[in-house]
Amino acid sequence: MNHNMPSTSSFYWLCVQEIDLEQIPISLAWSPFVSTGPYPSLVAIGMNDGTIALWLVKSFKSSCVEFSDTCEDRVKLVQHLRSSPFYPVTSIAFNATGTILASGNSKGNGFVNFWSVEHGILLYTYCGAGGVQEICWMGELLACCFTRSREVKLILYNDHKMRNNIVFAACRK
Repeated sequence: MNHNMPSTSSFYWLCVQEIDLEQIPISLAWSPFVSTGPYPSLVAIGMNDGTIALWLVKSFKSSCVEFSDTCEDRVKLVQHLRSSPFYPVTSIAFNATGTILASGNSKGNGFVNFWSVEHGILLYTYCGAGGVQEICWMGELLACCFTRSREVKLILYNDHKMRNNIVFAACRK
């Protein structure tokens, strides 16, 4: 076997895509929503400059990787969100429907931002004690751990609340 050639065999790993970014990536999360088009997957990448980039990723067949595509054809930047101009985005998570993205940073005042994935706008901000250590969705609840608290905060935020906040959020934008 020629070891210089890419292989899809289970004995080798194969990097099928590199996403070139303007900043250093700190965190990432895959959206649970998968479409049927040529770019079915969505990944959110939190950066060291306080921004979040949302990328559509082209589907890949595990049994056959097409090398005829250029790297630019495999991913598309669809949203660029400004979370905090001073602190890296260290925690991001999609809700179960993939419509809401929550983000936080480990430094600063402990802001957890809730974003509309479709519209790319900030919907709501929750302020906790200290930086955000971790966030995780369970149904309509977002569990948050903060650096200066011994509590886990459970924040109720769902698609209904998003629809109520979207008008005000769009006006702020």
